[in-house]
Amino acid sequence: MNIFSSRYLIRKGLHEFIKDNLSSRELGLVVDVGAGRAPYRGLLKCKKYVGIDIERRGDVENLIIADINKDIPIDSESVDVVILTEVLEHLRNPNRAMEELCRILKPGGKLVLTTPLLWPLHEEPNDFQRFTKYGLEEILKNSGFKEFKITGYGNYILSAVILAMFPLRKKIFVPIVLVLNCIGLVFLKLRLGSSVFMISNYAVATK
Repeated sequence: MNIFSSRYLIRKGLHEFIKDNLSSRELGLVVDVGAGRAPYRGLLKCKKYVGIDIERRGDVENLIIADINKDIPIDSESVDVVILTEVLEHLRNPNRAMEELCRILKPGGKLVLTTPLLWPLHEEPNDFQRFTKYGLEEILKNSGFKEFKITGYGNYILSAVILAMFPLRKKIFVPIVLVLNCIGLVFLKLRLGSSVFMISNYAVATK
């Protein structure tokens, strides 16, 4: 993570969420859906790691090319942990995909999920929806998950800072981005703001 990047605060939140929920013990089979370049692989201690994506985006070990809107080519009740970060909003059939993720998880298996809430359109035209915590509750229950905990990332100030940096990708804006990231870190630590003004929603669900 690079504090000079306009995506620093978003990536920091994601990495800390994955680390807090998955790095404290050795895991069995972990499936990272929408793996991209496998940014969380180094945080995990697992017997086997498998990535799933619609196309190859990097040198990822054990990558399955598949569309999770359809069938996932993995045996039922064979997976210990599924990681699904910043993917749900890009799915044409999120209900079907979540049912498939629940199917491949072992009883007691864990889904670790993140999805943006207050975030501009991205990866167009494949950006279809946003999920409030109530929307996540509904889709998790309907997909077969028994227990889940949903938390938000952000507050009035932190979310506003992150959104302000969205268009600041050129090098000329690096000094501004650095200042905004430092301001964001302060408000992240202080935990100030409103619980309804979240940049993202995070969930941990158990089958």
